[in-house]
Amino acid sequence: DFMIWTGGGHIAIVDWVWSMVDDKTVKVDVCQSSSGEQIGPQCNEFVHLREGSIDGSGRRQYYISHRGSPRMPVDGHVYVMRRNGFFW
Repeated sequence: DFMIWTGGGHIAIVDWVWSMVDDKTVKVDVCQSSSGEQIGPQCNEFVHLREGSIDGSGRRQYYISHRGSPRMPVDGHVYVMRRNGFFW
């Protein structure tokens, strides 16, 4: 799955889904490339995505309620999108 920030400017890939933290939050690993604690490609483990509202176009938004380890350099609201046939 792809994470696309609602404000634009950043994308990431959900690399692994660990578990549901509660009925609205999922714990995942995220792979991305940016300049934060680590520069360049990185994997942020145990990131929490929490279900948010539906925007005006009908898409569900999620927000990063825990930035994982190492801490993600970006947070905020994201869309989680899936591309058919994109799997390992």
